[in-house]
Amino acid sequence: MHCIYQLGKGYCPLLFLQHITAPFYHTLKSAIMISVLIFFLLKKYRLTGIKLSMMEETGLLIFWISKRIGIIVILLLLSGLLQAQEKTWYYQIIKNGDSVGSLCLQQWVNGNITRLKMVSEIEVRFLLKIKVYSIEEAIFQEGRLLFSSVYRKVNGQEKINKQTRALYNTYQLINDGKTATLNTGPILNNILTLYLREPGNLAKVYSDNHQQFVNLQKTGEHTYKVELPDGNYNFYSFQNGICTRAEVHHSLYKLQFVLTQQVNK
Repeated sequence: MHCIYQLGKGYCPLLFLQHITAPFYHTLKSAIMISVLIFFLLKKYRLTGIKLSMMEETGLLIFWISKRIGIIVILLLLSGLLQAQEKTWYYQIIKNGDSVGSLCLQQWVNGNITRLKMVSEIEVRFLLKIKVYSIEEAIFQEGRLLFSSVYRKVNGQEKINKQTRALYNTYQLINDGKTATLNTGPILNNILTLYLREPGNLAKVYSDNHQQFVNLQKTGEHTYKVELPDGNYNFYSFQNGICTRAEVHHSLYKLQFVLTQQVNK
């Protein structure tokens, strides 16, 4: 499965933009100002009778490009990809020994901002064929969760649409348009971070889907169990700090997510 960047439903671009644009604003402003100065300097020389047609065309080209680069940069900033260190992990989803889907986890690190995005597609057959498409996203600043979302479709119909947003010293929980408040300290770990960082002695982790903290316990060497409030549970196995295998134990099925490839950009 190819990981194609898109804004997940319920994603808050302005929240992300205010934390990520600052490092690049002055660079962009300087580049445009320099190109403008070059253009007018060349125009001044032309008025004195000096023929600088080639240089003038170059100046015009620089100015034209810089204006359009500015638009592109803004779009890239909205997506959080500009000058970010990007890593991608690919997982194969297996049920009863057969491949039934794929999962792609991406991480962008830009200064003190970390963004995670997981996209999965599963197609299984019980009595009927079921297609599940999911997007999970999380944005952290200096290790603190600012925003997360879970969006899921089953056979093309929206089933889950939830967001968690930092709001002063609390978190705002949004579930299908309804809001609630979670009074807790900063959320430092959620289900997505489990894939990228072995939890060690961590006893609880935030579930963005259930919008609450869930129990986490070590069950073996580099293996951990997450107990979910609906009675289901997951296992996560790690190698060199990265989750190489996850097992989803649902009352109706069991799935395995097996790491197949890691790509650094």
